[in-house]
Amino acid sequence: MTVFKEHRPGTFSYVELASPDPNGSRDFYMGLFGWDVRDEDMGEHGIYTQFLKDGDVVGALYKLPQEQADAGVPPNWALYLTVENADQAVAKVKELGGKVIMGPMDVFEHGRMCVVADPVGAVCCLWQAKDHIGSARKDEHATLCWAEHMTSDVAASKAFYTGLFDWTTSAMDMGDMGTYHMMGHTPEAMCCGMMEITAEMGPVPPHWMAYFQVDDMAAIIGRATEQKGTVVVPPTGIPGGSFFAVMQDPQGAFFGLFQVGDQQDC
Repeated sequence: MTVFKEHRPGTFSYVELASPDPNGSRDFYMGLFGWDVRDEDMGEHGIYTQFLKDGDVVGALYKLPQEQADAGVPPNWALYLTVENADQAVAKVKELGGKVIMGPMDVFEHGRMCVVADPVGAVCCLWQAKDHIGSARKDEHATLCWAEHMTSDVAASKAFYTGLFDWTTSAMDMGDMGTYHMMGHTPEAMCCGMMEITAEMGPVPPHWMAYFQVDDMAAIIGRATEQKGTVVVPPTGIPGGSFFAVMQDPQGAFFGLFQVGDQQDC
């Protein structure tokens, strides 16, 4: 177990769930991952709930604003990437052909953030940490372990993210599933993956998706379906003996599961 005190710029550092039914989402994920919660009254902005694992922050939850829901924004797990300077990062986003949706703005004494869309329309958040670094635990059971970008234009996405974060990329042949492009600071420190949206996938918009590591995928999926979660992509093996799956929670947000190695037959 590692408790993080900081996150390297250009790495995923936080996940935040926007839900139309925060109480329902809270119960679902507490039951799924065994998380505890800590609520903060934000006044006119409502209740902000932090998810905790053994007392350490691993994510958060808030009510999806009605104006966003009316505009077609679905329930979603937003991914945050740490940056050294939010204002400089926003300037770079614009230079690279991205769009600034919100910010930069200060979040009390916690940090400075902005919400951006890349050139293909996938949305993520940028975070300049002050008092709040983001998640204190990652890459272990019931915590964020991976991020995945589904894109309509691999070349455009590669150019944007390698330009924004000085990432390198490598390609993995996934056979019938196509080519998987991994991205990160070095070949030994990849933090996310990218795949092209194909016609077989249907009308899937470009997006980012959070993956949570689990020790026993079959048990977690069983727990999720008992709580009215839905299996979107069943457990699927990948090179190296690991497994992934994609789920949708009862409120409509999608998320991924990842199990390292071949600990069990999924």
